[in-house]
Amino acid sequence: MNRRPNRRPKPSYALAMAFAAAGWFGATAGGCGPELEDEATAAVGATTGAGGGAAVDEVNGCTLSEAEDQRGETEVVISFGGALGNVYDPQCVLVDAGTIIRFVGDFDFHPLRGGVSGAEDPGSDIPAVDTGTEATAELDAAGDHPYFCTFHAGFGMAGVIYAQ
Repeated sequence: MNRRPNRRPKPSYALAMAFAAAGWFGATAGGCGPELEDEATAAVGATTGAGGGAAVDEVNGCTLSEAEDQRGETEVVISFGGALGNVYDPQCVLVDAGTIIRFVGDFDFHPLRGGVSGAEDPGSDIPAVDTGTEATAELDAAGDHPYFCTFHAGFGMAGVIYAQ
């Protein structure tokens, strides 16, 4: 009888990103293994900071320094899908707190979620949308508001809205 050797299943991409975002790499006894740490660190752009915690400077492929500055606008449109393909335009955007964000595209093919790519944040101000072609969010709270497409997050279809 041919038997496959026992192998540990590789943890999911979303779990790896959650570990990196929580700063669990390098600080926990036993760790998660170098292959998982490398994958998760690359996924969120984290580096190990002092004390072993993650110092995240990139989320969902975005950094504040590279975000499209749209402060002063009362409404910002983020388009996706169709002729654009599996991308958001703009992907990374800087706005004033209170700006209305309008997502425009086909949610049947690109369901929207708030959170770090692949790991939904149920407390996010970004609405969870599965159908239709338009959704809005008013980001009253200053901070980073990451979002992603549930179908295509693994292909980089994700972004961040930085509200100040």
